[in-house]
Amino acid sequence: MLLHTIVWTEHASINTLRRVNGYLEDGSPDDVYKIQAPMDDRTHPVTREAVKEIEERGGAVPMKELASILLEKAEQYEDEGGTPERMEHWVPHERFRLSITQHVEL
Repeated sequence: MLLHTIVWTEHASINTLRRVNGYLEDGSPDDVYKIQAPMDDRTHPVTREAVKEIEERGGAVPMKELASILLEKAEQYEDEGGTPERMEHWVPHERFRLSITQHVEL
């Protein structure tokens, strides 16, 4: 189980870093982002509360603000599996199942 958790977490981290870096390289400072995540009984409180806070702020926020929200939630839930020390690699908690997506208004 531990090996599976490590592989899952690192794979998700690599994909998230690649996506975020792509957004930052190709985007504009005015771009805003949101978190897409399943909301089921396996959703970690870090993800659940970050999604809620972003929704309360209008549904999407600049990347720097999104990172700050995830870090704050990871710190808040550190005793319950939050990993603030890994946020440099976009890992707010083990086995995270969130995706960061650019919000585009049509």
